[in-house]
Amino acid sequence: MQAQVLEYVGMQADSLEGNIHYSTISPDGKFLYSCMINTSGTAVDAVVCYSRDTTTGQLTFLQKYYDDPTNGSLLDLPPVLKISPDQKHAYVPAIGDDAVTVFTRNATTGALTFLVAYQDGVGGVDGLNGAVDLSFSSDGKYAYVVGRNEDALAVFARNDTTGALTFLEVHRDGLAGVDGLDYGQFVVISDDDKHVYVSARNDRKIAIFSRNTNTGLLSYEGADTLPSTSYPNELVISPDNRYLYLASSSDSSIYVLSRNTTTGLLALVQRFANNVGTPVTHSLELVIPVGRPYLYGAGINGITVYNRDVNTGLISFNQILNTNSSFRGAILSPDNKFLYAGCPTDTSLYIYQDTTIQVTVSIENTEDKSDVDILHIFPNPASDYINIQVSAALENKQLRVRLYALNGQLMKELELTVQNALLQLNLKDLPAGKYLLQAGEQSKVIVKQ
Repeated sequence: MQAQVLEYVGMQADSLEGNIHYSTISPDGKFLYSCMINTSGTAVDAVVCYSRDTTTGQLTFLQKYYDDPTNGSLLDLPPVLKISPDQKHAYVPAIGDDAVTVFTRNATTGALTFLVAYQDGVGGVDGLNGAVDLSFSSDGKYAYVVGRNEDALAVFARNDTTGALTFLEVHRDGLAGVDGLDYGQFVVISDDDKHVYVSARNDRKIAIFSRNTNTGLLSYEGADTLPSTSYPNELVISPDNRYLYLASSSDSSIYVLSRNTTTGLLALVQRFANNVGTPVTHSLELVIPVGRPYLYGAGINGITVYNRDVNTGLISFNQILNTNSSFRGAILSPDNKFLYAGCPTDTSLYIYQDTTIQVTVSIENTEDKSDVDILHIFPNPASDYINIQVSAALENKQLRVRLYALNGQLMKELELTVQNALLQLNLKDLPAGKYLLQAGEQSKVIVKQ
């Protein structure tokens, strides 16, 4: 039996008049912004703002910002909203307007105020035809926008005081040797700011650029080719920068690629497909919770949880929820406890909670004070105790075991003797629940009944 990771806790349906595509949560976790695309003809495309209870995850409607060219805001088909790293401004690409609209943001109230819009072909701006995604460098000084309808990646400098953008350059598929931008979808930047990756549906490729961290300008390095059956969607990079995960809807697959942190080049290590007996959905978007060994996918037939090996990058199936609904735009709260996903099927935001209790396990050899590796933990689920398997070379040795809560508080400390290469840890004094036991790079979820 595998420990189930996410639990459905409710939905937010008020104030939504169209399909929710992607949502963004402010870095402080207090506000959530959703991009709403109208499909019924009864409403206008908009950005919806909610306040967020950081304890319960529940949302309260605050304000809605409509597509209104008369006041300058260009929000026709807004797929995503991105908040600048300094939290001062919000940027919304618009597929239908070939534009990026900029708002100033009140960090206290969450309110947005229109500032300026940049449109393809106006004022020297280029590369925004079908603007579909945007990413910032970690210092917030540069923005990268995918122009889907002209197979382009546009580069802008950002004034971190005013929020204004200045067009710098554009890279196009088929020009100057660039490949892998035909009908681009998503753009992601490595945490070290050295490389930029773009997924392209028509090319079935991931374009790779190196990045000058001083000027923000890009140099094309190549493209990683995917199978002809693939239909690349969202890209995410693991927190350690070693792996890149790509969702492909047409072949119901997730591609796992190792990443050379020096050159930025990619190598395929796994294609996790919708095989017989494995209930994997057509994942469209992916998110990785920091500090947890999972990958979440939002797709056409539900929310899927995958186990993720942080050492090898490989994934395996864990759980699927709400299989009768279609989802877009999964986003995690900054504390990784809540997952939000837009559901075009019933025009709602679904809310899920990770109820696992994260615990750090430290095992020390009392003789030489060296750390001890954990090989296996069982049974699962557990009631009164768990067995921790260690090396047989430690037979009859005294080991000190410590359990720490996520806040660093010591929960339990005891000395145990290794017998048959096992330590038996009593759980009777711990409340029932799901526990994520973390020991160095190793992790294991157990259910304490």
